[in-house]
Formats: sequence, C-alpha cells, structure tokens
Amino acid sequence: MSYPDLLFVSYQDTLELLNIDDAMRVCEEVYHMLARGSVAHSRPPSFKLDVAEDFNNHWHVKAALLREIPTTGVRLYNYFDDGKRNTVGALECGRYIVLADPKTGHGLAMVDEHLTYGVRSAAAAAIACKWLAPAAPRTLGLIGVGSMAANSLRCLSRLYRFEEIRCTSRRRETREAFAAHWSAELGIPVRPVDTVEEVVRGADIAVGGTTSSEIMAREPWLKPGSLFISLARRELDPDGWKHMDKVVLDSWEMNMRMPVFSSMVENGQFSKHMMYAEIQDLVSGAKRGRASAEERILLHTTGLVAHDIALAHHLYVKARETGRGIVLPAARPPQLGSAGSFMAGEDNVLSGVLSRIAASRIKSVMVELARVPSPLTALFEAEPQLRAFIDAAVEPRLRSLGITDIRRDPMGNLAAMWGRGESGRSLMLVTNAMNQPASTMPNPYGGEVRDGAAYGLPGEVVLGKGLSEQKAPLAAILVALETIAQSGVALGGRLVFLCCVSGETGRHDAIRSILETTGAGADMAVLNGTGNRISLGNRGRVDVTVTVHGSPCHSSRPAEGCNAITGAVEVMRRLAAELRLPPAHPHLGPASLTVNRIASFPDSTHTIQARCDIGIDRRLLPGETPEAAVVDIAAVAKAVDGAKDPASGKAWRVEVTQGPMMYPALVAENSGVARALSHASQTALGSAPEMYYATNAFDQGFLNHVGIEACTYGPGEAQYAHTDLDMASVNRTRDAARVYAALIMQQLA
Repeated sequence: MSYPDLLFVSYQDTLELLNIDDAMRVCEEVYHMLARGSVAHSRPPSFKLDVAEDFNNHWHVKAALLREIPTTGVRLYNYFDDGKRNTVGALECGRYIVLADPKTGHGLAMVDEHLTYGVRSAAAAAIACKWLAPAAPRTLGLIGVGSMAANSLRCLSRLYRFEEIRCTSRRRETREAFAAHWSAELGIPVRPVDTVEEVVRGADIAVGGTTSSEIMAREPWLKPGSLFISLARRELDPDGWKHMDKVVLDSWEMNMRMPVFSSMVENGQFSKHMMYAEIQDLVSGAKRGRASAEERILLHTTGLVAHDIALAHHLYVKARETGRGIVLPAARPPQLGSAGSFMAGEDNVLSGVLSRIAASRIKSVMVELARVPSPLTALFEAEPQLRAFIDAAVEPRLRSLGITDIRRDPMGNLAAMWGRGESGRSLMLVTNAMNQPASTMPNPYGGEVRDGAAYGLPGEVVLGKGLSEQKAPLAAILVALETIAQSGVALGGRLVFLCCVSGETGRHDAIRSILETTGAGADMAVLNGTGNRISLGNRGRVDVTVTVHGSPCHSSRPAEGCNAITGAVEVMRRLAAELRLPPAHPHLGPASLTVNRIASFPDSTHTIQARCDIGIDRRLLPGETPEAAVVDIAAVAKAVDGAKDPASGKAWRVEVTQGPMMYPALVAENSGVARALSHASQTALGSAPEMYYATNAFDQGFLNHVGIEACTYGPGEAQYAHTDLDMASVNRTRDAARVYAALIMQQLA
C-alpha cells in the first residue's frame, strides 16, 4: 500500500511556473476534450454556500474529471461580497484546486489559483478570437483595469499587434496608472478615457471584465465587424444581445446556473436557439466562426472548471519537474507507540520514514537553496549574504519543524539542538553556507533542472553554485530532518545541527566560534562529503607567509638597493634543500611544502623590489601540529635574515607569519562514526558506502582535535565543483537524505 504525499503549489510558485502561451494552449486543448465528450462534471455542477447576514461570505465549489490527462479535481473558493466590496478576484479571497489521481483516489496536489483564475478567464475567451475576431484588429477597448483586464491584455497581445488600446475604470487614478504601466510594458499607446462609451465606440475588440452588477456597455456603440468579449455578469446590455449577428458562449449549461444569465432567459431577452455556438464547436470545427467582415459578435463566458483543473494539473507537473512546491505529508497508518518512541514496529517506522523521502521534495529544496546566493567574497566569513542565507534558507525551516533550541554566535553561525537528550547519545551534523563565487557560470543562482544523462549522472540534476559541495548535503540533511519531524518520531538522544558561514576559506574560525560560543558537542559528527562516500581522513594545512625585506632603487643601479627577490630565491632554495618532512602516511600520502604565491613590491617598472612575499602551503599529517610546522619553516627561512644581497652587499630582513590553518583528520574504518554511517547506508540503500581518504582539508580535523570523532559523508559531484557546471544529482542527494535519516533514527530515536 502506498501513501504518496501531496504537493502544495503556492501563489508565488504559480507566478514562476505559468506563462500565457501555456495557459492558452491548455485552454484550447480542454475545448477539444469537451467536444470529444471526455470531460465529466459534478452533478450538480456547483455547490454554493452564501451567508449574507453578519458575514457576507460565499463558498463556491466545482469539480471535474478530465479522462484524457487523466486527472480529477475540486475547485473551491471563498470570498466576501456585501454589495459594496467584492474580493472574488483579489488576493484576500481563498482560492484552491485540489487534484487527485482518478485511478487510485490518491491526493496529488493543492494548487493556489489566485493567478490561474484570472489567467484562465482571459485565456479561455482569447482562444475563441481565432475564430471570432475581425482580421488584423487595430483598436482594443478594456472596460475595467483589474486582473481581468490585465490578463486579457496579456493574452490578446500574444495574438494581435494593436495600434491603440483604450481603458476606463471608475477611478481616474487607477485607469491612468494602468495606462502608464502597459504603455511602457507593451510599447503601444494605452489611453485612459472617462467613459465606457469612449472605450467601446470604434474598437475592433472590446473586453468587459468588471465586478459590477450594473450594465456596462450598449449594443449601439459597437461598430460593424467588432467583437465584444463579456467576461462577467452584465458587461453588455441584455436587451442588445438579440441584435448581435452571433452570440457564442463557453457553455449554455454553466451559464444557465448564473442568476443574471438565467434571468435574461426567463425574461425572454435571450434563448438557447439564439445562441450560435459554444466555443468547443468552433475549436473542433463543428461550426465555423466569423462569416463576414461586417458581423458584430458577442462572446460571453462564465468560466469552466475543466479549464481550472487542467491548468492546475499543468502547474502541478511543472512544479514537480522544476522542484518547486511544498510537500504535504499524506495520511498513513500510525506506526508509533503512545510515547512516540520505537516499539515493536521499529523497522516499520524507519521504513516508513525512508519511503517518504522523495526525489521531488529533494529537488524542490535543492532548487530553493540554489536560488539563495551565499558566495565567497573578499569579506570571507563576514560577507553579509552568508548570514542572510542562514536567516532565510535554514533557520526558518528548522523552526517550522518544531526545533526551537536554536543558537547563533556573533559570526552568524547557527547551532540547533533537537531531541530530549535522555539516552546519553548524541550526533552532530555539520553543514556550510559558503560556496564558490559565481565567476563565469551562467545563471549561477537559477536552480536549473536538467537531465543528468548528458553529464554522466543518474536522473535529474540541479545546477547552481555550491550544489556540488555545500548545498546538496545541506538539502539532504534538511529533508531528512523534515521527514523525521513530520513522522512524529521522538529523539531520545540529542542531535546537534550546525550551519557555519564558512565553506571555502580553508580555516576553522567558524566552527571553532560556534562550538566555543554555544558549548555544543557530540559523540560523533558527520560533515559535508561528496559522492556519498565516507572520507576517513585528510591531511591538514597551515598557510605560511615568508616576507623578505630589502630596499628599492632603479634597476639600472642594483648596487644602490637591496633586491628582495634575490633574497626570496635564496629562502626557497634553502626550504627545498634543508626542510625535513615526516615519512608519508600509508593512506594520506606525504606531507608537503608548496610555494603557491610570490608577490613583490613596489609595483613599478625598472625598480629593484623592496619586499617579496612568499606564500607557502604546508600540508600536515596526523601527529603534526600547525605551530610546530611553522617553527620548522621559520628556522630555515630565518637563516637568510641578515644575509647580504650579492649585488649591493646590503642585508635582507626576513619575517615569517602564520596564516589560516586546518588540523589533519583520521578515523579508523571500524570507528564508531564510520560503522554508524555504514549501517545506516546498508539499511537505507542496501549497501555500505565506499571509504576513501581526501586530499583537501575539512573541519573534521578540528572536531577530532577537540575530541569529537568525525568523518565526511554526503552527496555532491567533485568533478563539477568550481566549474561553470556546478551541479548535483537529485537521486544521489535523495539517497544521502535517506542515509542521514537512518543514521539519526538508529543513533538517537
């Protein structure tokens, strides 16, 4: 038995996912479905709850099943209307579509329809213009300047190039603002006018889309060959309908359920035999559209729920494809005892948690994290975007899970404590905010989703700076925590989650600060990894700068100065010849000393240099300390201090300065943390992860130094790190999330 989660597609998501071309295409497809008889509507077609007294509140509910997609859904909206103020098209009302799989009954999604309601209303009518509008219309008139007018303008502008657009509204300031905005947006004159008659007279196409119950336009104002689109109640005087050459509706049945329309029929102002066609008849070819250039045609629509359901399903599919939306947990049989701890169903509980970690949710979080920049800059850990990333993308997620013991240090690092802490067991998960700068990567913060096959990766991948190193592991851990929290599993132990502002600076400052500030600690720790492998250790590193001082002069007279470059060459010669390094480690390889930077000053042509800086990368093996390594370097370099430049006989002065450092790290294959991770992977994925030794340095060296057994594990693609194809596999990140979840529950639940 499966219990798939639901996807909530928010209003903000719909703004990103829906475009006008797709909306018009979907609406046209639905008309074809209606013509083929493959759409089933609820009986009765709508349900309403209207309570005027004290509330002025209105519920409308409609449903449909579209066999060809297939999907089924319910559209429900609630609004306020007291005759003076109507929120039916405003963001203040409640508008949602709930989708389900018609073959299983499983819920699929809840889609906010504030955007699609207005877009659908306009798109479903605009499509009919292909058959009803005059050829090459030049003038468009808009009655009202709300969402209906804006969406009609968007749709009709995709079909026609207007030379003039007129608009009107009750308030001068609203129509003038609308005109100014759309004139700039379209590059077409949009002229605000005072009356509806000025809008309609001479217009090739006129659109009425207000919330008023009053008559807006009169039939005599319509010129020969024009099209009037009525999107609301009484946009065109009912007495004028019988004088139109053609009247086309979206649905006779649905319009008859509207009080204004049905009263027209009851009063003899209109009848079914006066209707020329429904839009589906035109789209399917059952009836032709405009027959002459002189015909005046009325198109009146009330809106079809089939369009709403189809657009919602379109957005649901796009949200899944692009990783947008919020996963809502589905109902599942209870697997926990009354205290929420593991009982006889321990394995079932863990299996249930692991099964709920879906690629769609992983992708969504990966995309969301990718879209929040957190780059390495010249400010290093003090870069404000790093703290902002944690503020916006990390801390709110934790708090939404009920994790309230969250502590921050002056650097902006975050430590979150979760669990009762009664079992005496603890686990630390360490993540990082900082990633490489955007550099030359196109769309570095777009969170673009692609097929991974082209890159040698399974399934889909998400592109964005930091995903190959920091953000994929962060996404995996956040989803693991989210799933455990939503499953109601109580942690008897203590989980410590860290998110540090570091990640690319090559020093322990951030993790040292958060641990010392908060007093956080744990039995074992897991840090960002790559390729879902366990790194048991790595060499450490200390940066050293040797500065040789001389004195400047013109390079045509070297005897008058003291050449710092010559002194630097002597320092490097001695370091290569005299510095003694320890024997190589069987797994980590050799200790090393590498000159990786030389800079001299002043920056001037034909000048003997007064100063030369030598940057040194000294790689450390377990058992070595950064301080001792610097002392050894200084002992060799200082031998040049006081030595004389052979060209001038003047003495050099040498300084040695220690820079950032990272401790070496090493844990055994049978260490507690390695065994715990292996067991978790075996449980979650059916196999233990590969173990290896890294070449670069991480913060686990500091954790080992302070007595916390640590290693790295997690998703990421090392081959794409620091490149213009910075990416991570969605499937591998999902796998890592399952391993993290198993680790947490096996160690702490």
